[in-house]
Amino acid sequence: GFESKVTAVEGDLVLEGLGISNAQTEELRQNVSVVLHCAATVNFNEKLTISLQVNVVSTQRLLAFAKTMVNM
Repeated sequence: GFESKVTAVEGDLVLEGLGISNAQTEELRQNVSVVLHCAATVNFNEKLTISLQVNVVSTQRLLAFAKTMVNM
């Protein structure tokens, strides 16, 4: 019965605010207790600046956001 507890969130992790609306941000802050992050670039020919943004900076942003969630 986990399907009723899982919601995919569309956004863009390289954007400020993770590319999600203020309303959805607040809903997530109040209701989420687990975050599964699996976004990455695995293109080994990717420009270094893009790889850093997608694989490092976006992960840091998501972690900072997760720390604001009241049920974490």
